[in-house]
Amino acid sequence: MNPGIQAFRHQPSNLKDRRRFRLYGYRVYCGEACNGKYGISGSGPDDFVVVSYGRDGKEEDWLYDFNNPKAGLYEVVSLDDFDKDIVMWNGSWIRAPRLRR
Repeated sequence: MNPGIQAFRHQPSNLKDRRRFRLYGYRVYCGEACNGKYGISGSGPDDFVVVSYGRDGKEEDWLYDFNNPKAGLYEVVSLDDFDKDIVMWNGSWIRAPRLRR
């Protein structure tokens, strides 16, 4: 199977939610389709990435740092922070808001 075909998008069924989906949709990548997403490499058949684009609906230019996995966690301090993506890789958040300490 072509790894690029394994990527899919959630598509709401009703028109009202479909309009909202354009801004708040999410994408799921499985297996080798994970490679190249946010700097991820070496993905195998059991790997998956779930991505929710930020409020602006655009993919962020952020890259995962394998040497500092927590570098992708951020504090929400302004409305601009809602434009950042939320990314889960194999069940772990690699790009997401963190709790304030």
